[in-house]
Amino acid sequence: MNIQKIAIILATLLVLGCAPTLLMGQQQEPSKPEEEWNRLTPKQQEALRKQYRDFKKMSSSQQKQMRKRLTQLQRMDPKEREKVLENYEKFRRLTSQQRRRLEQNFQYFKSLPLRDQEQIRRNYRRWQQMTPQERSQLREKYRRWKELPQEERQRMRRQGQNRKGR
Repeated sequence: MNIQKIAIILATLLVLGCAPTLLMGQQQEPSKPEEEWNRLTPKQQEALRKQYRDFKKMSSSQQKQMRKRLTQLQRMDPKEREKVLENYEKFRRLTSQQRRRLEQNFQYFKSLPLRDQEQIRRNYRRWQQMTPQERSQLREKYRRWKELPQEERQRMRRQGQNRKGR
């Protein structure tokens, strides 16, 4: 099952699981599931039916995994959950080509040794801490690096490794 379907179904389950909580914020008594269903537009109802059918097509282990993810999402503090849902929305806006590329990159990342994965995470955290100007400068350095002939880049890598080894 691809990441897109999992993300959509997870979001649907989250909405279904969180709907009572969100709606109860305005009510004194909990509403019945039928009342919540009737508040949805026909388009929303059809979308949920489709997602439910997709969920039912999953194997029992996939359904169990989906329920586990939903539980994790519900237990997150509101800021973490908001970030997850924000990232989900970004994912939804990707083209199918961008999603495939993302999935390929993720699979490649997971295939790397843990040491390399940690280095990538450290680099990403450093990137997040940079100012826009610092990021721009780094992008420019990278652009110039890519324009160098392969032999020159290899020579510079060796020089850098020799300096580290000292």
